[in-house]
Amino acid sequence: MDRSPRPSTTVDAGNLRHRRLRGAGRLCCCVIALGCGSMRTPEPAPIDRSAPPVDRQALQVSLTFGDAADLDLYVTDPLQETVYFANSPSRSGGELEGDLRCDAPAPRVEVVRFEWPLAGRYRIGVDYPERCRAAKEPIPFLVVVESQGQRHERRGEIALGQFQPIVVEAILTPEPE
Repeated sequence: MDRSPRPSTTVDAGNLRHRRLRGAGRLCCCVIALGCGSMRTPEPAPIDRSAPPVDRQALQVSLTFGDAADLDLYVTDPLQETVYFANSPSRSGGELEGDLRCDAPAPRVEVVRFEWPLAGRYRIGVDYPERCRAAKEPIPFLVVVESQGQRHERRGEIALGQFQPIVVEAILTPEPE
């Protein structure tokens, strides 16, 4: 393993300074289920296998869902700024690659990507603001978090009008120098 020093940059947001990761590190994902009075396994959401692989340095979060609903992906970065359809790009470089609505074909995949992510905690949420057609409730979805050569998946389901602010937490930590 190459242990040579890697260049890094910092992002200054007010008085907060965060180190950007430049190379190998560690991704830890904590799956948090909210409102799990009776937990059942949802039907699998369709998976887009045509997506290109993620660069080792990048952090990519994707939300995959079917054509029955308009779901929205929310990713809150270590600076506590949320990337979503109304706030993209963020100060830390997170960018939503497309807000897919009811007229988009299935499977729908919304992606938030941080090219050079900051070390720290990322919270991933899902919102269900609009039904697209007559649908059986709740709607299944798949959240995939990819970074530093690791991939974590979380399947869930959501009802119309519900917002799940933390479906997954991912903590990016740099490897010791």
